[in-house]
Amino acid sequence: MSLRALPLALAATLLAMSGQVFAAGSPSPVASGTAATGTATGVAIDNGAPPSAELRPSLAEALAALPANERFAYSRTTGGRTDRVEIHFSRKRVGGVDSYELLSRSPDEEDSFLLKSTDLSLIRSDMTTKTATTLIHRTTEVLEDRTPLAPDELMIAANPPFLQRLRLLAFDKKPVYRILFQGSPSVPGFSLLLTVSGREKIEAANRSWDCWKVELGAKGVFGGILGKSHYWYQVEWPHILVRSEGPSSFPGSPLVRLDLVSYERTP
Repeated sequence: MSLRALPLALAATLLAMSGQVFAAGSPSPVASGTAATGTATGVAIDNGAPPSAELRPSLAEALAALPANERFAYSRTTGGRTDRVEIHFSRKRVGGVDSYELLSRSPDEEDSFLLKSTDLSLIRSDMTTKTATTLIHRTTEVLEDRTPLAPDELMIAANPPFLQRLRLLAFDKKPVYRILFQGSPSVPGFSLLLTVSGREKIEAANRSWDCWKVELGAKGVFGGILGKSHYWYQVEWPHILVRSEGPSSFPGSPLVRLDLVSYERTP
């Protein structure tokens, strides 16, 4: 769906994509990172030293503390159908400028995002969607965005980069954010809120995870119509996404669930 679509439809689409996140491109070589590997039968993670609030006062410094090269694999279940989603997230230098590249691939979608190194905002995206009868490619380039953001607001241009941005939340402070859609006006009476509801232990990749549970949903009557999406992020640094669950499409659609299968970061 176009970023210029009605915000209400965008909200429904965003909630729907919680289980469809990511889908694309072949990985590219990147610089160093701390090694840790995972397999389909388990995940072993060297968490490294989590940056404290004193050591990472800015979002840019928090981003710099992330591993330079990460690969994720998820099992995606929609109704009775299960497939695989793969993600590659890495630092990259393009035209002499530091940036991040997010590549994702699934059976029905291949996406590539180039993101600013300072805040993971969108520079450019290439998204290819496949169905039994169609093959659609969309390219988006942000030429300018001077939208002012309040401290309790987050901007979203696409779901995959947004879910990486959530890794940098101050989870222990249980923040509440109002979600804005890039290039779309706000709708009076409609607010999409992101909240950290607390800690929860879950099972994935044949092990137990201590996670922060994050909820995304609308306030008031819209909340009952759109439903809610939930995301579970590892409590320990680097706060990887372990699970997500939410509507697969518009109200009444089946739930889509992502479960981490493997995680790897390499030098």
